[in-house]
This record gives sequence, structure tokens and C-alpha cells, in this order.
Amino acid sequence: HTLLLNKGGFEMIVYKNNWFCTNSDHPNEDWVGDADYVVEDSSDLARKILEYAPNFSLVTDTDNGTLIDVIPTEITAAELDKYKALKIAKTKESLYEWLANNPMLYSDGNYYSVTEEKQSLLNSNLASYERATVAGIPYPLKWNSTGAECAEWEYTDLTTLSLSIAAYVAPKVSIQQALEVQIRACETKEEVDGVVISYE
Repeated sequence: HTLLLNKGGFEMIVYKNNWFCTNSDHPNEDWVGDADYVVEDSSDLARKILEYAPNFSLVTDTDNGTLIDVIPTEITAAELDKYKALKIAKTKESLYEWLANNPMLYSDGNYYSVTEEKQSLLNSNLASYERATVAGIPYPLKWNSTGAECAEWEYTDLTTLSLSIAAYVAPKVSIQQALEVQIRACETKEEVDGVVISYE
């Protein structure tokens, strides 16, 4: 139940059904015209709404009906599952970033990319060579280190490189899998938030 129209400072309007909207172009006013409450962006109340959304209850002043606070409520099982899925996706995204930023230093003194895409291309290259060999068709094997042009490789040497990359990546993949198991076992949003994603 959220609509963010601009980044940075904003004005927030809130409805009794917990739907709220922010807009930095209309300070201190109900720019829609039908909001139940207007909340200042710098207030603690606005921070709470953003932090607890969409799981909160509204607290109003019994005398004048103004919105004075929000109280966090328990999320549903379906919402928790969705929250877990987002966290799991983050573990995979972080793994992808780690692999992209940490090429492997090989025994020849060169660095080699270890991203999932590069691993797939390398293994496909080897598989194509194997099929070509069975068919009696010449197939020059080529591969490149990070930032260098492709060079010809012997099949045994390139296979060894492929296996070395697999061994380099395997511990990080195991970390991601362990994090996923840990996240799936969480019973609350707070437990999910407490799972630290790190591949260092």
C-alpha cells in the first residue's frame, strides 16, 4: 500500500486502510485531496510508517482524530514467505557480485573470470571440442584471461583450468546454499533481517 513519487525529502499522506503515498513536491499538504492524514517527512511517525509498512496499525488521538502513532503488527505467513524469497534473491545477487569482482589467480600468473556466465561458456567450449574430436573435426580451443585476447589452449590444460575455477567457486556456492537454508528456517521477519550475507 505504498507509492513513492520522488526520492529525498517528501510529504506523506496516509489513509485509514494503511495505504500511504509520498511526494516531495507538495510539502505539508494533501495534494490528492482525499487523504485521511498528512504526516511531515522529518517526523518520527513518517519513519515508523516507512519502516513498518505494510504491517502496522494506526493510533489516533481520541480527542481530535489526528494520527499520532503506528504500531507494528505481525506479518502473515504468505508475507513472511515473500520476505524470505527477497532475502534469498539477495544472497544470489551478492554471490554474483562477489564472483564478478573476484577473478581467480591461476598458476600461470593470470586472472580468470569465474562468473556463472564464463563458467558456462568455458564448459560449453570444452564440450564442443569433445564432440568435434569424436566426429574427427578440427576444433581449436581458445580461452582468455581477464582483460586479454583469446589464446589457443591444449584440451588437458583448459580442462584443468575449468576444474580449478569450479574448486574456487564451490565454497562460495556452499555459503549461498547454507544462507538459503538458514533463511527458509526463519520464523519471523526479525530473524530474516538478522541473517548476514557475506562471502568473504
